[in-house]
Amino acid sequence: MLDEAEVLAFEEASRAPQPAARERLRLLVGRQPGVRLLSSAPGGGAGLALEVESKDAPMWLAIADGAEQIEALRAGAAGVLPSSIEPAELAVALKAMRSGLAVMPAELLRDLVPVGNGSAAGGPALTPREIAVLQLLSEGATNKMIARRLDISVHTAKFHVASILDKLDATSRTDAVAQGVRQGVLML
Repeated sequence: MLDEAEVLAFEEASRAPQPAARERLRLLVGRQPGVRLLSSAPGGGAGLALEVESKDAPMWLAIADGAEQIEALRAGAAGVLPSSIEPAELAVALKAMRSGLAVMPAELLRDLVPVGNGSAAGGPALTPREIAVLQLLSEGATNKMIARRLDISVHTAKFHVASILDKLDATSRTDAVAQGVRQGVLML
């Protein structure tokens, strides 16, 4: 964890012009066991890069904004943080990375992995009702069982199953479940 002096140093660095910020960050990181400032980001990306020793293997963390964050992840960063990172957030990120976890802002994660009403592969979005039907399909439910569980008619259950098969380009109920998992719509 960062001590109070390190937090103050990082706060000061984040308000300073870029060359001074980089030097202050170097001093701050120099006090952190198992963390070092890289001379350049792997893959040639912009922004600052830190190497963090973790329980498994060294990982690197990019401090960048916008498209540079995606570039850093593509270049192999195990984490990205915005340049506006607060000292306490940096401390938490470093602790997480030392434990072998990846870190990134929640908004970036939501952009990369749509939740619920869409698919990570960019396929057609399922309605909330279709997602509920797909979940029941993953449990092996028949149309009659789906109708009972969702308090809908068997005809409506059949309609939802057909719509799911069409939207996921699936050839069977089992294939629909597999496609749902692959596209990030369904978690098993």
